[in-house]
Amino acid sequence: MEETVYAANNEQATYYLKKHQGENIKNIEDGTIARYGAGGRNKMISNKARDKSLKNGFTPQEHNTAAANIAIIYQYGHKIIERPDRKGNIDVRIRYYETCIEFYPSGKRGYAQIMMKMSNLEGNTLYTIELVEIKNKPDLIDEPLSAEAIRASDSIIRLPSGP
Repeated sequence: MEETVYAANNEQATYYLKKHQGENIKNIEDGTIARYGAGGRNKMISNKARDKSLKNGFTPQEHNTAAANIAIIYQYGHKIIERPDRKGNIDVRIRYYETCIEFYPSGKRGYAQIMMKMSNLEGNTLYTIELVEIKNKPDLIDEPLSAEAIRASDSIIRLPSGP
């Protein structure tokens, strides 16, 4: 696993996101290869995405740090659900992945939720990913996040909580 980075603000998150923009990123669990472009990068650090993480008790810095590390977080993500496009486009499917993350040295834990959009264009499937939010518990577990709540197969991605 490559080294994780800290991003205090949108500018720093953008800097790190640009490093992997347009690259193929492979999910270890199911082998799906995805990438993101400028639009996906901007969605990950948008006020809307950050506000979802804030609502769940995480700081703007924690959200920016998770976004800056999207390539690593996606690689170790677990697919939790797949659904059709809400706009009715039959060429588009949406998948959600979650990855357990821990900020250090604080020890604060959460789950980074990633959305993947699969578009069939001219016979080719394009997979784009974005960080949706950081949550306190995964969708498939009802109790608050604890060491016992983490699936045995979950890798914990350790992210810095300061420079």
